Amino acid sequence: MVSNHLWAQFVIAVAAIISLGANGRAEDWTVSTGDELRLTFSSPGALNGLPAGGQDLLPSDRRADSPVSVCDIGRGARFVPVTSEKVEREGDTIVQQAEVADLGLAVTARYASTKELINVHLSVRDTSRADRGLLIRFALPIQAEGWRWWDDLDRMRPMGTSGTFENSRA
Repeated sequence: MVSNHLWAQFVIAVAAIISLGANGRAEDWTVSTGDELRLTFSSPGALNGLPAGGQDLLPSDRRADSPVSVCDIGRGARFVPVTSEKVEREGDTIVQQAEVADLGLAVTARYASTKELINVHLSVRDTSRADRGLLIRFALPIQAEGWRWWDDLDRMRPMGTSGTFENSRA
């Protein structure tokens, strides 16, 4: 097992289906793709596993972390993890709701699926009545040392224990 790991940030809109865990409780559920990538949660909104290809990519020290965090850029660059207080099902959609009292925010994460994909829809509501700028992040911590990152179709670089690996657009 590799002790070093990288944070890889993903915007999730992948081929997947949602299913409840074996015990059928809302606090124990999994998001799965057709190619056997699974994102598993236990306790409201906390990561429990990220198996892919027979290997769990979630570092053991990141279990129970939330993949959702927010940052009030007027207060600095600190991201605050969003832990859910309420998880429920609305049809085929799993809904997690949380209050981030430190920032005066209410956050809702909706995980909805079709046969081909899952959409993670994050909605943030201000409860402090203040105008401000926010950054909202859905990030998955993965052990990726030794993997290859493609910056574009022609340029690849190996992933080490540090560095920024992203493909983004405005």
